[in-house]
Amino acid sequence: MGGNAFENTKRLSEKEYNGVCDKISEILTSLNVSFGFPVEISDKAELTACFGFDEPYGDVDVVVGLDDGDQEEVVVQHVLGHLGGKEQRIVKHGTTFSFLTRERHQVDFKFCPKENLNVHPCIQIKQ
Repeated sequence: MGGNAFENTKRLSEKEYNGVCDKISEILTSLNVSFGFPVEISDKAELTACFGFDEPYGDVDVVVGLDDGDQEEVVVQHVLGHLGGKEQRIVKHGTTFSFLTRERHQVDFKFCPKENLNVHPCIQIKQ
């Protein structure tokens, strides 16, 4: 996470971030999967500007509640098929699956048991 699994990624504005989240939400909802996005701090743009970043978001993090571990890569491949660009590649680092959108925005997927998704207060749940 942090937007550095790939070279030459593009940071996202708040509008771009929300747009990618909306697209991912549509795709995962069509798969009937429970998921959420980590809650962001309200002054993220100001904070990241202090560190010299022109856009506040380095990537889009998605947390998916899924009880069948064999389906994790299938879910990521499905989203990649809708959002991915020419570089149709998934990088797995530990338990994180990362890929690039057509616009070179990095998306990171993390998985947890479905029942655990509802106990994380810092995740906006979509069901």
